[in-house]
Amino acid sequence: MLNHSARYIKIVEWSDEDNCYIGSSPGLFYGGCHGDNEQQVFAELCQIVDEWLEIVKKDGKPLATPATERFKLCLEHFAGSVSRRQCLWRSTSSCSRF
Repeated sequence: MLNHSARYIKIVEWSDEDNCYIGSSPGLFYGGCHGDNEQQVFAELCQIVDEWLEIVKKDGKPLATPATERFKLCLEHFAGSVSRRQCLWRSTSSCSRF
């Protein structure tokens, strides 16, 4: 069975400015984690996402729509009027209400 947190995007990227790896989960929370080892940053990010989702559930708040679902809704919303690339870009702007 798929872990619910697997539905959320997790990004680990190198930051020249910070001279370390930065982990984030856009659309779920601001901030994230950082470190010198890419795999460790990803593991920590996964743990943070799991904990964040548990906190949201315990507080009785609705979970954020996973990015994959927002993209799917965006494609349906713009059906035929824009390309997938445009829709992906718009998923962070005009489709953010989904």
